[in-house]
Amino acid sequence: MMRNVSGKYYNNKSDEFKEKNLSLNIIKTFFISNPMVSLQNLAIINNLKKVKKFFLTLLIIFSPVILFAQLSANIKVNGISTNSLSICVGDNAFLNGTPTGGMIPYTHSWTGDGGQALPTNANPTDFRATTPGVYTVVYVVTDEASATATDTIIVTVNPLPDINLTSNPENYICLGNCVDLTAQTTTGNIILLYEKNVGGTILGQVIGSPPTPLTAHVCPLITTDYLALCVNTAASCVRIKKLTINVINFTVTASATPSTFCLGGTSQLLATPSGGMTPYIYSWSPTATLTNPIIANPIATPLVTTTYTVTVTESSPASCQQIVNVPIIINYVDADAGSAQNICDGNCATLGGTPTAVGGTAPYSYSWSPIATLNIPTLPNPSACPAVTTTYYVTVTDGNGCTDTDNIVITVNPKPVAEAGVGNIICNTNCVTIGGSPTASGGTAPYTYNWNPIVGLDNSTLPNPQACPATTTKYFVTVTDFKGCTAVDSVTVTVNPLPIAEAGQNTTICLGSCIIIGGSPTASGGTPPYTYDWSPIATLDIPTNSNPEACPLVTTTYFVTVTDSKGCTDVDNVVITINPTIIVEAGMNDTLCNGGCIIIGGSPTASGGTSPYSYNWSPATGLNFSNIPNPQACPTETTKYFVTVTDNTNCTNIDSITIKVNPSPIAEAGTNISMCNGSCVTIG
Repeated sequence: MMRNVSGKYYNNKSDEFKEKNLSLNIIKTFFISNPMVSLQNLAIINNLKKVKKFFLTLLIIFSPVILFAQLSANIKVNGISTNSLSICVGDNAFLNGTPTGGMIPYTHSWTGDGGQALPTNANPTDFRATTPGVYTVVYVVTDEASATATDTIIVTVNPLPDINLTSNPENYICLGNCVDLTAQTTTGNIILLYEKNVGGTILGQVIGSPPTPLTAHVCPLITTDYLALCVNTAASCVRIKKLTINVINFTVTASATPSTFCLGGTSQLLATPSGGMTPYIYSWSPTATLTNPIIANPIATPLVTTTYTVTVTESSPASCQQIVNVPIIINYVDADAGSAQNICDGNCATLGGTPTAVGGTAPYSYSWSPIATLNIPTLPNPSACPAVTTTYYVTVTDGNGCTDTDNIVITVNPKPVAEAGVGNIICNTNCVTIGGSPTASGGTAPYTYNWNPIVGLDNSTLPNPQACPATTTKYFVTVTDFKGCTAVDSVTVTVNPLPIAEAGQNTTICLGSCIIIGGSPTASGGTPPYTYDWSPIATLDIPTNSNPEACPLVTTTYFVTVTDSKGCTDVDNVVITINPTIIVEAGMNDTLCNGGCIIIGGSPTASGGTSPYSYNWSPATGLNFSNIPNPQACPTETTKYFVTVTDNTNCTNIDSITIKVNPSPIAEAGTNISMCNGSCVTIG
């Protein structure tokens, strides 16, 4: 059976394919056995001319046996033949009556029971119905002689299969995004999904009773129509669903005018969107330095180089966004006058930072004020010597003409007053307290002290240390007050050399002896003339002499204090040791006859002192030995012998003994006589 179906319209509510001026030629070849096996051939041709004709040829194969039927109404004036026809809802049935006989011309009349024949008085004509069902169409032909003949045809109108084509996301996507298509049916057997373009692009097909949903992932670059074709092979009905995916080609450009300027300036931002749907939604960031962050053209007043970001959203269901960065470069110069400083009266300070200018574009120029107490006010780091607390301002200008100003406060603190005291004269080894009363005044208390040199000082951080220099020394005191201000003063401590006292060498003498004490000389060094003071004075002849005579009775230490003309003194001493007394015993006086002898000396002759002893008897006349303790004396006349005993320390003592010699009587025996034996003679 060959059928031509035409005149469909696109229904926005049902999304059915009913495009005006679109002809759908369907050639169906039916086979006796085997219901639908496969979709063998599909050719899609898009014609984008004004008539927008779309031709689809669909070949459905059922079995190798072909049954062909020609639909026609063979109307005879003298007879009626009956035929039947099966179409789909929305299709047109081509009806063509073929009357014969009678007298021409004929007039024709077509009527139906719910369907419609268009036109009703033409032959051939089309029949269609919008509701599924079985319709009886009556054809009446009348000839010139008003003779009539009637024929009837049964038209079965089958329902179209359902087809649903959806997308995720729905209908609108942003350029560069993708969408998932889903086509599904409950009454069809075949689903074909394709993209409507030149030549057509098949996206997929599925067969089943009913088939499983057919899906496709597509990423169109432009707005594109997608068609889902569903076939019910039992009724040979086809339904096509169209889904348009609108691709939003949305772009945004943004600018800043000016895009480079000095700190403190402003810039006009502007976002220019293109494409998409209005109204556009703007969102600028950061917002802190913008007049209004939700308009297309806010004013920006950045304090630093800033990149502003604008997010523009168009109003289609896809809500496409574009994010654009707009950099603004701040040509700023940062002036640094330096940190506040405290200086002391009379001192100077160096102004400016390290460096005084940063950022911006070199070279820089500098202008300091007030200039009265500055050395060179156009330097980055001038020297300031204010007499009072002063605020200095510096204006820095860079190579782009950008400027910045900063200031610094120089606080001038009063200086303290240092008093090291008056000069002092001391003798060597003596000490003196130095510093004033007080040593520090003025400025801001409390104070710290630093004396130098520290040699000879007990504590160099005291206001009044004790100085004991060995030589004449000039001491400096640095007084620092609470503000760090300093003052310096000095004092000279003159050190006179000490005289050197010399009491002489320690000496040992014998009791009863005397000795001259003192050195040779007793005083030296220092500054003459000298005075002398010896002590103890009891056994001295003149204690103010440089070399007095000492006659101590016991071992004695004598001290001499030498004072020179500067009043400097030195003391020395000498020890005079008294050796123990020697006891000498010459013996008892005695009397002997002339010619007699006697042992003289004591028992012992010497004791005490320090042994051993030496002896010296005198006179030696009549003595056998004069150097022994107990010599034999045989004087011929009365003699007084003296013995001098010297001990080991050379101390001596003397004792004496008198030997009285009595004269011998003179005996006269007479002269020698010779006599004979037996004779007697008177002698005498």
